Amino acid sequence: DESRFNWLMDFSAQPGSYQKQLLLYNKHLPYAELLEDESRSLFEDIKQNLSIAVQKKELWPGALYWTNRLTSYIRVCGLHFPKEDHIKLVHLVYELVTIPNLEPPLIRTWSTLLGSLLKKWRLLSRDDLTLPWRPLYRLVREMYQSEQKQIKKGMYLKETVQAVKGMLSHVRNYFAVESTQEMLDEWRPLLCPFDLAMVEGLTYLYQFLPTLPAQLVGDQGHRLWFDELAKLWLGWQISPALEDMLIYLFARLARHNIGSMDWTPYMNQIFSRILRSFHVPVGPMELMPRQHNRSADEKDFSASQAALLIVSMLGGGSPAQQCLEELMLALESCYHPSNLGHHTRRLLDFMAGLAMQFILRLKRERYSKPSWFPEVPPHAKLTESDIDCFVKCLLPTVQLAMFNKMTALYAASTFHNLALIRSDLVLPPLLESTFRGLGTVNEPHQVTATLQCVSGVCRSLLNGGNGRYAEGRKHVFSLLTMILPGIDCNDHFKTLFSLIVIKTVAEMLPMVDCSSSVGNFEMTEEETELCMATGQLEDLVLQYFDRCFALIENIAMEPTTAMDRTGALKSDKLENLLCPVVSFTTRMLLQQCPAKLNEVILDKVFQFATSHVFESQVSGKLCAEICGSVTKTMGGPALKLFIHHCTHFIEHSLEDPDQAMSEHLDKELLWNIQLLSQVVLVTDDSLVPYVQDCIICLKRCTQLKSRSAISDIGKALSNILQSLTSINPKEYRCLQTGYDVPPEQHLYVRDWALPADTKELKISWHVPSHEELQAAESVMSEFLRPQLDSLEEFMRGRSMSRDDLHQSLEIVLSVVTGATAALPPWKGNQVEGSPSSVVRMERENYITSLQEIKFNNFSRKALAETTHRLTEYVLQHHEDDTKSMLCLIKLLSILMLNCSATNTDIEEKKQSYRITKEGLGDKLRRKEHLVRSLFIQRAFLHHQLRVAERSMSTLTDLHLILIKDLAKLSISAYTEVRVSAQDTLKSCLEIYLYSSRMVIPDVLALLNNSTAISHDQFKGALHVLLLSPMVHVYLHNWALMKQTFVTILQSGHSEKPSIINLLQEVLLEVVKKYETFSIVFKVPDGCVHAAARLAGPLSSEELVEGDKRLFKTNTEASQDYEDLVNNLSDLVTNEKLQWRYSQMATQFLTILVRHDYMFPVKGVRLLVRCLVHDTLNIRKIAYVASLLLFQQMKRKHVKTPVDIRQQAGVEISTAILPGERPDNEWLCIKEDSKIPRTAEQWENFVFIDKTHWGYYCWPETLYTYALVSQQPNLQRNSDEMSEGERVIMEAFSSQEFIDKMVEYLCFEENKGKDRYKSDKAMLFKELFRNFGNSFLPLLKPHLERLAADQQESNQRCAVEIIAGLVAGSKHWSYEMQQDMQTFLTPLIRKVMESVTPETIDDWVACFSDISADRDPRRLYWLFDILTDTPLRGTDGAFLDSSRLQLLQAALAQQEWRVPLLSHRVLEYIKGYLAHPFKSVRTQVAQILAQLFCQDVPVAQNQYNPRRKDFLAYILSLLPPLDQLTSPHHEEVLRICKTILIWLTCSSQLHGSSELFGMLATLLPLSTVEDDEEIGPLLKAACTCLGHSEVLPNYVPDILEAMKKLGESSLWKVKVSTLQLLQIMVFENLFVFHSQEADITSLLLLFMQDSQLEVRELAASTLSGLVHCGFVRNLPILKASFIKHSRMLLPKKLDGVQQIGMEVALLVKRHSGVLGLAALIGACPYTVPDWLPDVIAEMALHQHDPAPLQATVKKAMSDFRRTHHDSWSEHKQKFTDDQLSMLADLLVSPSYYA
Repeated sequence: DESRFNWLMDFSAQPGSYQKQLLLYNKHLPYAELLEDESRSLFEDIKQNLSIAVQKKELWPGALYWTNRLTSYIRVCGLHFPKEDHIKLVHLVYELVTIPNLEPPLIRTWSTLLGSLLKKWRLLSRDDLTLPWRPLYRLVREMYQSEQKQIKKGMYLKETVQAVKGMLSHVRNYFAVESTQEMLDEWRPLLCPFDLAMVEGLTYLYQFLPTLPAQLVGDQGHRLWFDELAKLWLGWQISPALEDMLIYLFARLARHNIGSMDWTPYMNQIFSRILRSFHVPVGPMELMPRQHNRSADEKDFSASQAALLIVSMLGGGSPAQQCLEELMLALESCYHPSNLGHHTRRLLDFMAGLAMQFILRLKRERYSKPSWFPEVPPHAKLTESDIDCFVKCLLPTVQLAMFNKMTALYAASTFHNLALIRSDLVLPPLLESTFRGLGTVNEPHQVTATLQCVSGVCRSLLNGGNGRYAEGRKHVFSLLTMILPGIDCNDHFKTLFSLIVIKTVAEMLPMVDCSSSVGNFEMTEEETELCMATGQLEDLVLQYFDRCFALIENIAMEPTTAMDRTGALKSDKLENLLCPVVSFTTRMLLQQCPAKLNEVILDKVFQFATSHVFESQVSGKLCAEICGSVTKTMGGPALKLFIHHCTHFIEHSLEDPDQAMSEHLDKELLWNIQLLSQVVLVTDDSLVPYVQDCIICLKRCTQLKSRSAISDIGKALSNILQSLTSINPKEYRCLQTGYDVPPEQHLYVRDWALPADTKELKISWHVPSHEELQAAESVMSEFLRPQLDSLEEFMRGRSMSRDDLHQSLEIVLSVVTGATAALPPWKGNQVEGSPSSVVRMERENYITSLQEIKFNNFSRKALAETTHRLTEYVLQHHEDDTKSMLCLIKLLSILMLNCSATNTDIEEKKQSYRITKEGLGDKLRRKEHLVRSLFIQRAFLHHQLRVAERSMSTLTDLHLILIKDLAKLSISAYTEVRVSAQDTLKSCLEIYLYSSRMVIPDVLALLNNSTAISHDQFKGALHVLLLSPMVHVYLHNWALMKQTFVTILQSGHSEKPSIINLLQEVLLEVVKKYETFSIVFKVPDGCVHAAARLAGPLSSEELVEGDKRLFKTNTEASQDYEDLVNNLSDLVTNEKLQWRYSQMATQFLTILVRHDYMFPVKGVRLLVRCLVHDTLNIRKIAYVASLLLFQQMKRKHVKTPVDIRQQAGVEISTAILPGERPDNEWLCIKEDSKIPRTAEQWENFVFIDKTHWGYYCWPETLYTYALVSQQPNLQRNSDEMSEGERVIMEAFSSQEFIDKMVEYLCFEENKGKDRYKSDKAMLFKELFRNFGNSFLPLLKPHLERLAADQQESNQRCAVEIIAGLVAGSKHWSYEMQQDMQTFLTPLIRKVMESVTPETIDDWVACFSDISADRDPRRLYWLFDILTDTPLRGTDGAFLDSSRLQLLQAALAQQEWRVPLLSHRVLEYIKGYLAHPFKSVRTQVAQILAQLFCQDVPVAQNQYNPRRKDFLAYILSLLPPLDQLTSPHHEEVLRICKTILIWLTCSSQLHGSSELFGMLATLLPLSTVEDDEEIGPLLKAACTCLGHSEVLPNYVPDILEAMKKLGESSLWKVKVSTLQLLQIMVFENLFVFHSQEADITSLLLLFMQDSQLEVRELAASTLSGLVHCGFVRNLPILKASFIKHSRMLLPKKLDGVQQIGMEVALLVKRHSGVLGLAALIGACPYTVPDWLPDVIAEMALHQHDPAPLQATVKKAMSDFRRTHHDSWSEHKQKFTDDQLSMLADLLVSPSYYA
C-alpha cells in the first residue's frame, strides 16, 4: 500500500499529468473514446477565459460565467485536470471569494465552487496547499454581524451563509500550522459565558478551528485547546445553541484524531450530557420540567454528531464501549412502539447515526485508499471483538425501533449497516420477526415494518453476509414464497413493500435453476443445498406473475365526487404509485431470467393480456406496464406477438365505420390501443421490422374521435420514436455474461449479489442506427408532416374545429416528445443587446453520442418557428382555447428545454437512484462495490446529465422570441394557462443567458393604468415578476431595479384584492430576496496575480483597458443607484401616489440604505419627513430607515490601545484562568475603585464598555475609545455637516417636528399588546450619538410630561426616548453628561414612584438596554438611584417589587463587574427574605439568583458574592424544620419560600452540593399542609434540581445529604427524597456510576421502611435503576429478596397477636416481595434467563396477607400487559411447570370452580 501510495503521489506531481481520471461513469458511455479530448479542450477553454476575465477585472459577467462553466465541468467530468492547475484554481477562487465587500450572489457561487475543488481532499495535501484564514474570518464576521446587529454591513440570504459554512469545512484543512494559536488569541477573549460575545466566539471557533491529527501539526493543533474547551463545555451550563457548536467541534476532533486522544477523564460527563439531551420522561409527571413537552430537536445538539463523537471514542481499550452499552440499555425501552413521544425521532436519529458512523469508521480503517491524512494507529483500530460488542449493543434497540409507529426507515437503515459487518448476528432475528409477521393476518403494520427492514438487508442475505451467514441464502426461497401472497389488492401498503423486496432481490439474483450444477463443480454442502433449492426459482417467478394478474383483475378504480378539468376520474394515489413499482420489479425479474423461462413468461403474459379487457385508468395501465416490461426485456419475439395481435385487432375493429366516428369506443378496442402504446417502447433495435405495421395501424387510428384513444395513439407514437432515437442501456442484468451458459458449465449461485467489476462492466448500449433513424423519419413524415401542413392551413385561415385542432396539436406534441433525442438544439449568435464581455461567452454542449443523431428533413429550429407562429395565431384569434394553449406551452417546453432529458427528470431519477443505493449499496467498501444493475443505472443517469447540462446556454433571436411567447401566455386570462406558462418560463429563464433581462421590459410595459391593459394581464405580469430568475435579475442590477421599482409604483392599475395581494407579494419577495450587492467593484491585485499564474499574464495595455472598463462600470452603477433613490423620492414627494404605493416606495428606499455609499439627500429628506407621516405603516418603515441612515452617518471614533499592565498594576497572567483575577480587578467596581467625578477625571479615564473583555483572558491588544477631545466634535454648525446631516438637523431642531413626532410615538397601535420597541430606542440613540445634546432641550418638556403620565402608551414613549438618550451619550463630554444626569435623576426617581403594571416590562427593558455594554463607571449615577432603598414598605408591594426588577435589569447587564454593588444589594435584601408580600419575595429570589450566577465551579470568584457563604447564613436563620408548625413560624416559612424560589431560579447552573444540601434542609416542609404555597414550591425546586447536571466532585456530598434524609422520621420527606433521587441519578447516570453500591444500599434501606408508600416508591426506583443498567449486582439482590420474602410470619399465641413483631417481620417480608416485583418490572419487554425463577418465586406469595398479595397481583398484571405482544417468543424461556404456575397467577379463578 505504501509503495502504491508513493507512486500515486509521484505521478500526481508530474507537470501536466492529470491527477484524477474522468468520472468513472464516463468510461462506460458508448462515446467514451471522445471524452478525454473533449475534457482537455473544455478545461483549457475555461482556464484561459477565466484568467482573462479576472485579469481584466470583469467579475461580472465574464468571471461569473466561466466559474459557472468550471462548476459544470466538475459535475460532468470531475476534477480532471493537472495538479498544478488544481492548486492554481484553488488560489484564484479563494482570492475571488475573499474580495472585500463582494456581493452575495458571487460569494455564494464561488464558495460552492471552492468547496467542490477541495471536496476530494485526498488529491491535495497540506504540503501542496496552504491558505490564510484571516480573509475568510473577515467575511464570516461580516455575515455574523449582519445577522446580529441592526445596521447591515450586508444583507445575506441563508443560502449564502450556508455556502460559506460548507466551503469553510473544506478550507480549514489547509490553514497554516500556526493558525490555531492565532485563532485562539483572537477569539479566546470573547468566551465570557454571561455575555453574547460567547456566541460569537464559539461560532468562530467551531467553524474555523482545524482538528488535524498531531502527526501533521504536532503540538500546535488541538493540544492547544482541547482540555480547555472540554472543561468549558462540561463545566459550564451553557445554552443548547452553544452546546451544539461544541459537540460539532469535538465530534470532528474525535473523528480526525482516533487513538491519539484520551477521552477517559470526560467520558462519564459526555455520556450523561448525551443521555440528558434526549429528555426522556423519568419520575412522576408533576416533576417533569416544561421543556420536556417541547420538541427536543428544537433546542438540543445534533444526535448524529453525538453518535459520531461516541463512535470515534470506541476501540483501543477505551471505556466508551461499556458506556455505550449502558446508554443503550438506559434508552432501550424508549424505543418501544408504545413509548412514542417527543423524544422518539431524536432517538431514532441517534440510533441510525451510530450505525452509519461505525460503518464509515470501519471503512476508513480497513478499506480506504492511503492518503496524506494519517491512518488510525494500529492499537486504536476496531477489532473483531469491538465490532461484535457494538452490534450486540445496538441490536436489541433496533429490533424494538423496527415497529416504531412513526417510521421504520431508521431501523431499516440501521439493519442495513449492521448487516454489512455482522450478518450472522443481525439477520436471524430479523428473518424470524419477518416470518412471524408474514404468518399473521391481523398485524399489517408489523408486516410492512419488517418488509421495509428486509429490503435493506437483501444484499447481505444474498451474499451470505460476506461469508458470515452463508446459511442465510437458503432463507431467500422461504422469504419470497411468503412475500408473494403480500401482493394483494386489499392492502396497497403491503403490496408496495412486497414488490420492493422482490425488486431488490431480483436486482442481485440470477433466476437460474442450478440443480443440474450439482456434481459438475466442487462445492460446499451449503452450495449443494442451495443449488438444489434453486429449482423453486422458476415456480416463484411464475407465481409472481400469477399474483400480479390477480392484482390486475381485482384492483378497483374508485371514482371520486370531484372531477378534474379533463373529466377523467381520479384514481387512488397508492394505485398510481403501484404502476411504476410493478413495472420496474417485473423488468428486473425478467432481466435475471434465462431465455427459456422468459419464453414461458411471454406466453403467460400474452395469453393473459389478450384474453382480458381492462379499463384504461388503473388495471389497464398496470397490465400494459407489465407487457411493456416484457417487450423491453425480450425485444423481437415479444414485439412479434403483441404488435401482430394489437394491429390486427385494431384494423379489424376499424372496419366498422361507426367506431371511427364514435366518441365512446369499444372497450376492447381501447384496451388494444393502450396495450400497443406500451409494448412499442423497447431498449434495443428490434422495433424496426414492425415500424411499418405500426404506421399503417396508427395512421387509421388518427381518424378516431375518442379523446382517450387519441391520447394512447400519441403515447404510442412518442414511444416508437423514443425507442428508435434514444441512447439507453439494453439490459440491467446482474451478470455481464448473461444466462446463456448452461448451469452445468457455470455455477450461478456464486454470482448472487456479486459486485460489478468496473473494468469489465461491458454495458450493452442501444445507439440509434441508420435504419432506425430512417424508420423514425418515416414516422415523422407520416404523422408530423400532415399535422404541420394542416396547422399551416389553419393559420392561413382554413376552418378547423377545436377538437380537430386539439387532436392535431396532441399528435404533434407526442411526436416531438418522442423524437427530442434526434432534434439537436439549434445554434446561433447571442441576441443583440446582451451585456458585452471581455471574454467569449458561447457555450458548446457536451458530447452525447459518437456522431450527431438528427433527421434530414426535420429540425428543432423549424418546429420552433412553426410553434411561434401558431402561438401568435392562437393568441390573436382563439385566446379562449385553453386546451390548445396548454398544448402549445408543453410544445414550447420540449423545444426549449428537452433534449431527451430535462433537469426535472434527472432530479427524480437521482432521488430514485439514491433510495435504491441505500438498500443495495455497500458503504463499508468503495463506491465501485455496486451491483451491476445499479452501476448501469448510474451510468445512464450520467449520460442524461450530460444531455441536460445546458445552464447559461446561448440566447439566440429565436430563443428570445419563444420566451416572449411564453411571457405572453403567462399573462393569459385563464389561471391554468398562466400557471403552466409561468412554470415553463421560469425554467427557460434559468437556462438561457441574459434571458430574464431581455423579458423584463416587455413585462413592465404591462404595468400601467391604461385601459388597454386588462386586469388579468396586469396580474399575470406581476406573477412573472415574482418568478425567482426575474427577481434575481432586477435585484442585482441597478438600472433594471430602477426601471422595475418605478414602473410598479406608477402602475396604479386596480384596487381589486387580488392585485393588492400580488403587489404585497412583490414587496415581500423584494425585501426577502434583497441582498446588498456592489455599487463599486474592486478587484484586489491578489486576484489578478492568481489569474495570471493560472494561464499567463496579459499585456499592460490589456490590464489598463480592464481598469478603464471597471471604472466605467462603477461610475454607471453609482449613477444608477443615485438615480434610483432620487426617482423613488421624487415619486413620493412630487406625485400623488396612493398611500399603498407610497408605503411600498418607502420600503424600497429602506432596503437601499447602505453602509458603503452615502444615501442621496433627496432620500434622506423623504425618510425624515416620513417620521411624522399620517400613515402608521409608513412611520413604522421610516423608523427603521432613519435608524439605518443615522447609523450610516456615524462618524468614526478614534480608538487607542490600552496598557493593561499599567491599569492593573500587576503582571498579566499568561495562564488561562477564567473569572476574577488580580489583572482584571481594575475593571470591577469595588470599595477602592475610582469613579470619574470631575471633567478632568472623565476626560482621562479609561472606560472599557464591553463586559466580556478580560473575564476569560486578555486580547493581544485591547482597544478603547480615545480621549473625548480626540473624538469627532458633537457641537457642530451646519457648515461642518454633510448635506444629509443638515437635513436631519433642520428637522429635529423644529419644535413643531418634535411635537408631532412625540405625539405619533405616543399613539397606541394594539391596545394591551404594544411593547417597548428597541428600534425606536436605537433611533434616538443614534440621533444623540451623532448630534450630541442638540435636541435635548426640545425633548425635555415632553419627557417630564410623559414620564409622569399614567397612560401606558405615553410612558412607553418616554421609556424609548430615555433609553436612546442614555445609550447615545457614551461619547458626550463631562459637562453634557452632567446636564443629562441632572435632568434624568429626578425624572427617574419620579418614574420609580409612578410605574404601572402595564409599563413595568418596558422600564425593565429600558434599564437593561441602558446598562448593556457600558462601563459601570459611566452609569454610577444610575446605580446610585436604583440602590437607594428600593424596598420602602410604604408604597405597596407592586412598587417595591418593581424597583427590585429595575435594579435587577441594570445589574444583570453588568455581569461580573460590579461586586461592590452586588455585595451591597445582597446585604440589603437579606433583611427582606421574610417579606410579607409574595411578589416581593419572588423578586428577592430572582435577584439572589442573579447575584450568584457568577459563582460557578470552573471560574474564579474572588470579589462577587459566594453562594456557599449565603447558604451558611440561611442555615443559621432556620430552626429544625421537621418540628415546624405554621402558625408559630410564619416568618421562617416565608424565608423558606424565598429560598425555594431562589433554588428554582438557580437551576440553570450545575446542581451543586450546597444547593442540594439546602433542598434537603427544606424537604421537611412537605409535612406542612395548611400552606398552599409550600407544596408547589417544593415540587418546583425538586424538579429543577433533580433535572440539573451534577459535577462528579459534588456526588459524595449529595449522597450524604440523601442518606441523612433517609433517617428522617417524616415519611413524606422520604417520598420526596426518593422522587428526587430517581430523577437525579437517571439524568446523571454515568456520573453516579461510582456510587452504585451506596445508592443501592440506600434504596434497600428505604424498602424496609415502615411506611408502605416509601417502600413502594423505593422498589419502583430500584426497578428503574435495574432496568437502565445502573444496578448490576442482580444475583446478590435476587438472593437477598428471596431470603426476605421467605421470612416466616409469627403465629398468634393464645389468641393474642404479637403486633409489633408481626409488623416488623411483615415489612421485611414485604420488602422481599417488592424487590422481586422490582426485578420483574425492570424487564418490561424482555425475559432474561433469570426472570422465570423470580416469577416462580413470586407465585408463592399470591395468597400472602395484605399488602403482599396486592403487590404480587399488580406486578403480574403489569408483566402480562408489557409482554403480551411477544408472548409467543417469551414463553419459550419458561418450563411447563412455570407456565402452569404463571397461568394460575394471571387467570382469574372461575366462579363455578
